[in-house]
Amino acid sequence: MAAYIASERAASTRSGCRFLYVDSGDFFQGTPEGDLTRGRAVLDALNAMRCDALVPGNHDFDLGPGVTEELAKSARFPFLAANLRRTGGRGPPPWLKSSLRLPELRLELVGLVTSEMEKLSSRRAREGLEFAPEAEALAAHAWAPGAARILVTHIGIDRDRALPLKGIAAILGGHTHVEAVETLANGTILMHPGSHGTSVGRLELELDAATGAVRSAKAAVVTLDGIRGDAAIRGLIEGRTAEIRKAMAERVGRLAVDLPRGGAEFDGVSSPLGNHVADVVLEAAGAEAAVILRSSIRASLFAGPVRRRDLYEATPFPDTIVAVTVTGARLRSALELAVGGDERVLVEVAGIELEYDRSAPRGRRIGKLEVAGAPLDPRRRYRVATLSFMTEPDGLFAAGADFTDTGRTVYDANADYLRKRQPFTPPEFRPRIHGFSK
Repeated sequence: MAAYIASERAASTRSGCRFLYVDSGDFFQGTPEGDLTRGRAVLDALNAMRCDALVPGNHDFDLGPGVTEELAKSARFPFLAANLRRTGGRGPPPWLKSSLRLPELRLELVGLVTSEMEKLSSRRAREGLEFAPEAEALAAHAWAPGAARILVTHIGIDRDRALPLKGIAAILGGHTHVEAVETLANGTILMHPGSHGTSVGRLELELDAATGAVRSAKAAVVTLDGIRGDAAIRGLIEGRTAEIRKAMAERVGRLAVDLPRGGAEFDGVSSPLGNHVADVVLEAAGAEAAVILRSSIRASLFAGPVRRRDLYEATPFPDTIVAVTVTGARLRSALELAVGGDERVLVEVAGIELEYDRSAPRGRRIGKLEVAGAPLDPRRRYRVATLSFMTEPDGLFAAGADFTDTGRTVYDANADYLRKRQPFTPPEFRPRIHGFSK
């Protein structure tokens, strides 16, 4: 997310207007140009654009805190997160600031990164770091006197609304990929300008030169359709990523039909692309069943030629395919958690058929449950394929035994799978997870 802030020193003239450019996280992950340059191509562009501040998002740690640190040290602007600490109570990392104070503008920006990293990332992503509760860090922050207070957050719009916001002029938020401009009950402006670089937020503040009080404020989301941007910055990115773009254009297969990843018709049931990706994971691990998080699939695949970029956009994450052994009782428990939501199922499966009652109490929703074509035996041990982060302490399969890591990502395995099956006609779609209500 990007946002502009205009601060006026005097109400009577436009000459005191200054623009600040800030980013609220997940600034490089999700494209091969970002990931395969370890964020440097995007950081170079932000440096050239004279970014003023950035709060790191959860995906900005996907390649490990060492990469985040390298990027922060190479940035010509500060990385902000008031609630990020080194483990053991050792204070913030030296490459991080809690806030950016601009006394000449009577303005202070404070960053907040999501405290839910244990749910959103692997152990590798947060090694050596602690992510404190956002409200706790905000309450403890010593604000500069006489300055307008702005939060730059990557915690999601609902959590933004729940923060203690007394005295906060505006929140520039990210993480939930929504477009919204709101004025909250206490007068705080809340702005989320979407995702994927298709729009920016623009916040205009007129501040009292003596006190920093907000005299007037205006906010809007501005779409970037049709804007080509600066030629020098385009050239910078294209020069750094030419080889990557060439590799991503390689055709690896052809699909006979679309494979959508989701949509209203797939809430509570399997999706066509979910079935396919689970099949890929199952084959790669040589297991009896596969269970993957639906959120690990980020884009649909479509009929016609399939190129590496298409696969990367569908499954961009670096987690590897693994196999673990679990009891039938543990597998049922994991699947009960996956269907415990009121609307969306959390997983996709292969080698598994299950039916669940969406109106039943959580933890007792699953009725029919078959593995490898036979009713699940709670005492039997099953070999289950999944993704590496799902076997970590808070994962669905943390209790699994006989851990085997294939060392292959879904992206790589899917490329091989389709290459061997050109053209690929998926089996006629049939949900493997069936949700119903009595």
